[in-house]
Amino acid sequence: TGTLSVTKYVLDSDAGLEQDAQQTFPIQVKVGDAEESFALSAGETKVLSGLTVGTDYTVLETNSHGYVANYFPETGTITGTANGDNAVVFNVPEDECALFISKTVKNSSTDAKFRFTVELTAESGAVGGMLLYTDSDAAPAEFVSGGTVELASGHSAVIYGLPSGTAYKVTETAIANYTASSVTTGVAGTDNDAIAEGTIAGGAVQGVHYTNTSTAPSTPSGGGRPG
Repeated sequence: TGTLSVTKYVLDSDAGLEQDAQQTFPIQVKVGDAEESFALSAGETKVLSGLTVGTDYTVLETNSHGYVANYFPETGTITGTANGDNAVVFNVPEDECALFISKTVKNSSTDAKFRFTVELTAESGAVGGMLLYTDSDAAPAEFVSGGTVELASGHSAVIYGLPSGTAYKVTETAIANYTASSVTTGVAGTDNDAIAEGTIAGGAVQGVHYTNTSTAPSTPSGGGRPG
């Protein structure tokens, strides 16, 4: 069997995370023919266990309290992996937007952090927001255009409080023996190996997922020779 963790964030620069935590949001998850409903406050996680591997699931927030709900992902399949499956629900005001960056490393068990430079611009010029590492208890920190984000495999961060229509450019710093590729999700964007760029509409969270693949030669075990 597998698990599905559903985590909730409210990305509102005016309300602040402490105020958001006082409000609950009803969530409905359908896994196959089974449904489960529960409520989450900002920063809370609900773990569903005993799920059949290979079953499709859907996550739906039934009342967003005036925010726009963004799902990462909204639908998926239970994989049964050791770390379980994860779904994140972000809420954003209609006049703001956010950038969500996540990281996966393949063919390597490294815990090294990869660095990303993030440029953010609007009609008025360079803009900034707040940076939140989603797997950390640290408080959000101010983020300015040209700043950096550092992520290890399996980790993610979100920059929020950006004005509607913000243009972004994310560039990953090259690391020896690793290739890089980026894929944008959510609203329209473009990606080109280590660089991802696009424009984010109001109420939207633009997702950029980076995958690094180790190209270092593997070390044979048991005295064998590489084929």
